[in-house]
Amino acid sequence: MQPLVASINVAEGESIVKGQVLAVFDTFERLKTQELSALELIASLQDQLRIVAYEAGRYRVLASEGAAPASERNQRELTLLELNSKLVEARAELRRIKEDKRYSVLVSPINGTVLKILSNPGERVMPYGVMKVGRTDSMGAVVQVYESYIGRANLNRAVKIRSENGSFPGTITGRIIHIASIVGERQKLSLDPASDSDKESRTFAVEIAIDPTFNRQVRNLIGAKIVARF
Repeated sequence: MQPLVASINVAEGESIVKGQVLAVFDTFERLKTQELSALELIASLQDQLRIVAYEAGRYRVLASEGAAPASERNQRELTLLELNSKLVEARAELRRIKEDKRYSVLVSPINGTVLKILSNPGERVMPYGVMKVGRTDSMGAVVQVYESYIGRANLNRAVKIRSENGSFPGTITGRIIHIASIVGERQKLSLDPASDSDKESRTFAVEIAIDPTFNRQVRNLIGAKIVARF
């Protein structure tokens, strides 16, 4: 069963840094308690080992001199082995707990921005995840160019971009950085698809890097529809 979201530590549109804790799951507190218990057990076993190791060494000397029976030495040697075995097991359990604890929080893999919160506190983590994050320090766009017009698109060519639905004012600029080498079926590009001619029924995907001066203006407009001219 998937864990519950205990807390969301960021908001949509918030800037985040790599390694930042974005969300905590309900398993965190339980694993934190188990980790503390495991650390206390390891410390206790280490203390016992020091004492028993000292006694075992002393009885080795005494037994070799005939001042103590071999059974006393053997008993301490056996206790020493048992404590070492328990310490190995405790350390292995601590490693397992720490690994599970690592997955009891959601940590940002990048420097970027929270694009959308998908799961709220109290909800189980679903297959689609907890949130969407992305790098917005370098924005780009993908436009569909009709097959009949693709000859106008060249790498590094300047592009003027405007919002189809007014999500940002005026015109911003960019340059073409990639042109798909495979033609694809046309997606819906206009409000009246019937107005598109048959010869324009297929498109190429053209990737555009938006000029850095406009990044701040469009960094929160992931998925916005645009029109590009070049």
